Amino acid sequence: MMSSGKIHYEIGANIDAMSYGGIAAVHRLVGKLGLPQAIDERIKLLKVHLPYHESDHVLNLAYNVLCGGTRLEDIERLRHDTAYMNALGADLIPDPTTAGDFCRRFDEPQITELMECINSVRPKLWRG
Repeated sequence: MMSSGKIHYEIGANIDAMSYGGIAAVHRLVGKLGLPQAIDERIKLLKVHLPYHESDHVLNLAYNVLCGGTRLEDIERLRHDTAYMNALGADLIPDPTTAGDFCRRFDEPQITELMECINSVRPKLWRG
């Protein structure tokens, strides 16, 4: 049975809040598992990495879905969410047009390789 005790609210300045609970923890876990490095080492779709790497694009797309996005245009909402950007420690993320251009570079072998990158870090997750 649930019961309620006293509720205390604290109000302070410079508070960022968002409804994407846990995205910072997910991002930290992804980093600890080494997924961004695995993606950047194995997926070669970009000739120049200014300013983004392949992992930035892949994680941007995945985090969009985790935060309730259902289409590329939903990334624009996240780009302007200060709390979201602070949670990721990001100054900039790919915009929807850039994300679409990145997605169009994939063919079947690259999709398979991306799946293998993800599978390569799973044992670290299971051990943790």
